[in-house]
Amino acid sequence: MRKLVVILISFLSLTAFSQTNTYSPYSRFGLGDLSRQGLAFNKAMGGAGIALRQPNTLNLLNPASYTTQDTLSFIFDFGVFSNITNYKTTARESQASNLSLDHIVFGFPVTKWWKSSLGLVPYSRMGYSLFNRPISTITIEKEDGKHALTWENDYQGTGGLNKLFLGNAFKIKNLSVGVNFNVVFGTLEQTHKLSFPYVSDYSSPEKYQRQAIRSTHFTFGFQYDVKLSNDFKMVIGGVLENKSRMVSKTYLLSTSSTPFTAINPNTGQPVNQISLDTLQFYDKKVYDHLPMMYGAGLSFSYKNKLTLTGDFSTQKWSEYQSFNAFDSLADSRYLNFGLQYTPDPTSIRSYWKRINFRAGFYTNDTYLKIKGQQLKDYGVSFGMRLPLKGSRSALQISYEYGKRGTTDYNLIEENYHAINLSVSLYDFWFMKSKFD
Repeated sequence: MRKLVVILISFLSLTAFSQTNTYSPYSRFGLGDLSRQGLAFNKAMGGAGIALRQPNTLNLLNPASYTTQDTLSFIFDFGVFSNITNYKTTARESQASNLSLDHIVFGFPVTKWWKSSLGLVPYSRMGYSLFNRPISTITIEKEDGKHALTWENDYQGTGGLNKLFLGNAFKIKNLSVGVNFNVVFGTLEQTHKLSFPYVSDYSSPEKYQRQAIRSTHFTFGFQYDVKLSNDFKMVIGGVLENKSRMVSKTYLLSTSSTPFTAINPNTGQPVNQISLDTLQFYDKKVYDHLPMMYGAGLSFSYKNKLTLTGDFSTQKWSEYQSFNAFDSLADSRYLNFGLQYTPDPTSIRSYWKRINFRAGFYTNDTYLKIKGQQLKDYGVSFGMRLPLKGSRSALQISYEYGKRGTTDYNLIEENYHAINLSVSLYDFWFMKSKFD
């Protein structure tokens, strides 16, 4: 298995973390389309996980959960993500799909009471192509009379941000505490071109912006086990991410091109030319910040067969600034609920009784506030954990169906199907061999 891990790391590290893998028009705002956090098993349970403690399963939503690993294990989890989204307005519909790498995560023990995790996951995605031609026109005065002026806007965006983290967790009796050190990095590129297709001598401004972003912050978490009876157990969990400085090395170029006609001195014939003027230019560091986030969760389990859990979290995106100006953002709020059922976790004869069956739902107020409307995102999820025979490794699958946005207020409604496929490889790396 160790050779397999090395090969996978070498291959996956060269692939799609930096590629554009969204086509949402809403990725134009803020830092793009924020990625849904958590691994496949979290997403199968409605995105919940702050209070989940799954044995030998990496739960990135709360670093305190790393203490569920045993003292001899090494866990390597990687996964892919695919979705199909239908974009709908009052006038038309379109559809797009993508497939991308979702995460690479490791978990390992340091001592009996100290466990660690390391991983790379997506933080946000940007990928949009918008063309807008207003129905209305304006009238301009020219030497030959009045003319109706129509204009077109072309918006393009690509890129994304990733999050690299190193986490540590410690357990003292029933209390587990953990902390992740996170590095968010990546590049976002955006262009906007305004043109006047039916007027030959009108200036067309164009803006190109490139942001190379870097930020570091911490995620703190705790989980407390409460034994209610021999069969019932409750876990209380909480997380907090500090407000952190974000450095953006920003390149901005704004130009204006004006067509005109010149006379060729050699031939005396008119020649079409373009006059290009620089309106704005800078290449410098801009200092912003990522807002604080906090959340709480509660879970109940019965005989390791049935687990019910729920989370609430919020992040202060209304305080986020870009280029010293507030964007179209609002404080996000997330409600996530999930359940897991395992017929018989200790069954030896029946494979199907050891499968974890999962379901959940979520309702979120996203960080997008457009035309005075904060966009909502809600959906349902299902999934399974399929143990691999002869080992503690497993294949994890999740499916989500959700809706974001609305066709009201001339906005866009997104209906999406999302599938996560994750392979969790478990190995004994810290066991000493004994010989007779």
